[in-house]
Amino acid sequence: NRIRPGRKRVKVRYPKEKETEAGSKGQSILTQVLDKGRFLRLGESLSLNPGKTMELRCKGTNIGWAYPSYLDTFNDNRL
Repeated sequence: NRIRPGRKRVKVRYPKEKETEAGSKGQSILTQVLDKGRFLRLGESLSLNPGKTMELRCKGTNIGWAYPSYLDTFNDNRL
């Protein structure tokens, strides 16, 4: 009896799509702290009343921001 080499059947595996930063483009990375343990995801823009303070976080880290002083001198309404 002669042994013939047989063909091995190979299962085709398709790579799984991983969730990337581009896939989560619609979600905001900015979070507003409301109370202790309460958070709110922010959209593209945010409006605040004058004198109101807020705490912002980006990916869990506290962030700070400031605006240029020349915007105060010209009474710019963009703030």
